[in-house]
Amino acid sequence: MYSKCIYLIIYLSIFLHVKSQDDDYEDYDAQQQIKTEPLIFSRRPQSAQVPLGNHAIFHCSSSSSPIFWSKNDTPIGTSSKHRITNEYLQILNIDESDEAAYACTIRNVNEIKTASANLTVLFAPRFTPLPDTYRVGLKNVSIQLQCKVRGNPKPKITWIKSHVTIRPSHRMHLLDDGQTLRISQLRNEDSGLYTCNAENSLHRISAATDLRVRDPTPPFFSRRMSNLTTYDGASVELECTATGEPEPKIEWFRDSVPIHYNMHYILKEDGSLILPNVTANQSGYYQCQAKNYAGTEIHSFWVSVVNDNQITDELIDRLVQQASIEVNRAVAETVRHLQDRRRPRTPGDLMSLMKFPKPLQLTLAKTEDIFERALDLVHRYVDNITFSSEHSRNEMRTIDFRPDQLLTSRQLERLALVSGCVMHQLKSHCNEKCMAYRTADGTCNNLKQPFWGASLTALTRWLHAQYENGFNTPRGWNASKLYNGYILPSAREVSSRLIATKTITPDPAFSHMLMQWGQFQDHDMSLTVQATSNTRFSDSLRCLSSCSFEPPCYPIRVPDDDHLREERGSCLEFVRSAAICLSGETSFLHLPYRREQINSLTSFFDASNIYGSTVQDAWDLRERSSGKGLLRVHNTPQFPKGLLPFSTDTPVDCQRDRQASQIGCFLAGDHRVNEQVALIAMHTIWVRQHNRLAKRMSSINGNWSDEQVYQETRKIIEAQLQIITYKHWLPYIVGDEGMNMLGTYRGYRRSVNPTIANVFATAAFRFGHGLINPVFYRLNSSLEPIPEGNLLLRDAFFSPWRVKEQGGIDPLVRGMFGVPAKIKLPQQILNVELTERLFHVTRAISLDLAAANIQRSRDHGLQSYTAWRKFCNLPPNEINDFDDLRNDIKDEQTRLALRDVYKHVDNIDVWVGGMLEDNLPGAKVGPLFRCLIVKQFKNLRDGDRYWHEKSGIFTPEQMKSLQKTTLAKVLCENGDRIDRIPRNVFLNAMYPRDYVSCSNIDDVELEPWRGCCKENMDGHNAICNTPAILSFDPFPNYRPSTIDTVTRKKRDIKEENEQEDEQIIKDDTLDLENLRQQVDDVLKKFATFDKRLTTGTHCYDQNTRKIHKNGTKWHVHKCLVCQCKDATSSCEVVC
Repeated sequence: MYSKCIYLIIYLSIFLHVKSQDDDYEDYDAQQQIKTEPLIFSRRPQSAQVPLGNHAIFHCSSSSSPIFWSKNDTPIGTSSKHRITNEYLQILNIDESDEAAYACTIRNVNEIKTASANLTVLFAPRFTPLPDTYRVGLKNVSIQLQCKVRGNPKPKITWIKSHVTIRPSHRMHLLDDGQTLRISQLRNEDSGLYTCNAENSLHRISAATDLRVRDPTPPFFSRRMSNLTTYDGASVELECTATGEPEPKIEWFRDSVPIHYNMHYILKEDGSLILPNVTANQSGYYQCQAKNYAGTEIHSFWVSVVNDNQITDELIDRLVQQASIEVNRAVAETVRHLQDRRRPRTPGDLMSLMKFPKPLQLTLAKTEDIFERALDLVHRYVDNITFSSEHSRNEMRTIDFRPDQLLTSRQLERLALVSGCVMHQLKSHCNEKCMAYRTADGTCNNLKQPFWGASLTALTRWLHAQYENGFNTPRGWNASKLYNGYILPSAREVSSRLIATKTITPDPAFSHMLMQWGQFQDHDMSLTVQATSNTRFSDSLRCLSSCSFEPPCYPIRVPDDDHLREERGSCLEFVRSAAICLSGETSFLHLPYRREQINSLTSFFDASNIYGSTVQDAWDLRERSSGKGLLRVHNTPQFPKGLLPFSTDTPVDCQRDRQASQIGCFLAGDHRVNEQVALIAMHTIWVRQHNRLAKRMSSINGNWSDEQVYQETRKIIEAQLQIITYKHWLPYIVGDEGMNMLGTYRGYRRSVNPTIANVFATAAFRFGHGLINPVFYRLNSSLEPIPEGNLLLRDAFFSPWRVKEQGGIDPLVRGMFGVPAKIKLPQQILNVELTERLFHVTRAISLDLAAANIQRSRDHGLQSYTAWRKFCNLPPNEINDFDDLRNDIKDEQTRLALRDVYKHVDNIDVWVGGMLEDNLPGAKVGPLFRCLIVKQFKNLRDGDRYWHEKSGIFTPEQMKSLQKTTLAKVLCENGDRIDRIPRNVFLNAMYPRDYVSCSNIDDVELEPWRGCCKENMDGHNAICNTPAILSFDPFPNYRPSTIDTVTRKKRDIKEENEQEDEQIIKDDTLDLENLRQQVDDVLKKFATFDKRLTTGTHCYDQNTRKIHKNGTKWHVHKCLVCQCKDATSSCEVVC
């Protein structure tokens, strides 16, 4: 009891103590409440509507508390986006993400008060995405035209057809606030242009969709099966490809009974029926029914399953016939598609336009396509029939196909004969006395090897081809095949991660003419013939519609995380280059073992881009009515010197934008002339140069025939191109050391093969892609943009109308020598204009030039980058790791990216490795490309019997006159009104200080040609240099010479000894020191012409010829923004 009392007393004491403390706290809080001032806003934020890109400001202040800001209840602080003080919040460079509720908060221990305001971002309407420019609807079927628009205030959308606003009706339905126009039960009169107008208080935009209404078409079988005999255990595909509108539904029957699809009968998406492991009880009468509401079509055939596998001559003949039908059908479908003017062009169409084979090329390429397709059909036959077990089937899959494993030598000979390959073997009949002038097609330059360097022959190899199956399939054809333990990366992945750049840096020393001259000369040396079709041979399905590797389609895979996936899908269109029959270096019984590609041009520096590479081309380009040896031009009062003639027989046209102009393609010696407008300008200059010289030659030699004037003028033009290229341009590309490797000219060497090498055409000489500016400048005589403005690269492609209707060639020529080239830096290889927007057309995904270069090198079987370094004996001798490349690819980030993309150093593609190498001192290429370019240029010079420095080609007086040749003078004399120009158009020059009058530049004097060259047209030469009857037959019958064989051999030995003993011809030694000094002088001008440029605080922009402070941004074009940073200007494409 006593203890309980004690506990009670203690508890009461604690209670009273705590209660006393609570009373003290309450008193304190009451005192605090009396002392704290009430929260009061002296200024509250007000809701605001601010246009996109402007700054917004919200005022909020209080004398009783600090200010706290939040955006949509999330606290925000001072940053590069938000500027905060005790009186306001400023939001910089408003974009759509800034639209929100902004609140300012004040608080004390008693309360919290908040004042909020809404920020509304105003922006003009814009399409998301741009409406289709072209739609096709079927009669009596509904169609929806989309016009998705965003804007604030919300845009009002109206639809107009034939100047009449569309109102809702029983057939016209406006959905989603007008963003969708649904037309029910289409009629013919519904065809027309539908314009969607979107307007708010800020702006109005419009877009038009051209709707065409077609009648529905009943099903049509584009491919029909013949009666099929197969063997037990084979996997058989019964093809049933039907077209029609609407798309037909496919049903299969066997012996008139509907087939139920299961593991024995598998229906593919395209309607074909697969019978895996077919058995004898599946023999029968098969019917494929294609049906839509326009009609029904039925195709029937027998399938017989037997036990035999003999390959007979009859089978070979049948498979070749089938291959011929498939190839010819695919070619016809391609031509039909390209000639269809009812639909818009795609980038792939534009590429096909540029490279579509001419009749001669088509004939050559088709025979190889038929031959390879027939081999593929033989393999499919054997693969599907012979191997009944899965183990046997895996021993020889399609990717490991070798023809000599399946057919005997006699059978291969028969297949080649029936395909047409054997009868297309080249025969020569060179007349050894016809030595005055080159042939148009380059044949007979070398009398012992008459087809070296000739057009329509195979590119040569310096290293043998590396094909995945050893015969004709590219690396990566089998997506699961490992190379050095890794799968090859997609060409698109390599391009996007290693090559593409939005930023460019102008070259401080060289003008854009450096790039343009390189392209012009490239088009004198090589043009790989593209495949005859851009549809699959097997079923005529367009390569654009399929991502499977099936000849001739070789699509570029798009990585899963690439932004192009959402726009284009899983691949980019790409077709293989055509190959030439029986051209491999190794062979089985004179048949090809490795696929070789065709060069449709002559290899020589013979101005074939001006005169053509076949007899027919040369004849078509000549002005035959004047009798003065002229080339054809299109005369116009605006351009009295003439423009290029228009092409009338091209299979496709250049009217990419039919609303802009109806002007078609220009015609030139190389039919890529229309690829871009600056190239058109360069071709025009040299056609005018020929005609200018021909008129002067005719006036001083009145007795010369049309043929002699033409041929002698052509010789001069060839010499001028060679002089400009080798003495004025090439030293800037390969540098001093490269020119030392090239050496001086020591005379013609008949043992040197001048044929263009595959690696040179496909990889090394594509170095110039890294020099291309994203903008083509068009400048007036004061070097200011013309009223029509400069052109983004994407707008310069296939636009010959811009030359005729927007100022002619002068603005483009000034834009070449008056603006810097792009310099290639480790992180700035190709601009996105080339990797994202090549051949850009409205609403179509453009091509990727870098990815195409990589894919093309694999298509051509080029060996890896490290293999070519070994070929050039470049150190180190052994490359086992990416860091072994550190001497030539110094940028560590680049090497790490290479490792991440390729995994193994031996997997690097040759073009990629060459482009990523650091430029050598005084050069525009690294060590690998320098090696390959010098080797090719040396072969072209030393192996050309008509080289301008060769003894007897020109007299000493003529050579002295030719040495006055400069590109600047050629541009002056053949521009429309070019009066002032830099003496060296390849170097940047300050205007007007470094420009001289055209009259102060020496010209070639033609007096040494007066009364000359009579022997060139006498006797036998008069016969062999007179144009013969033209024919498209490139393989004339061989006519053996009547000269005694022994006599000919003796003369050959004597002539060869004379060649070996020939003294070194004295040439004008390249003044490399002078060239180097010119570059140094230009660089010094940029560093010293204004004191502000020496302090590191300013930049000089050659594009605008203005000085800018560090941090300054300026527009060169609406889509090209430049910035001065660390005294260096860099530019970025922003749209």
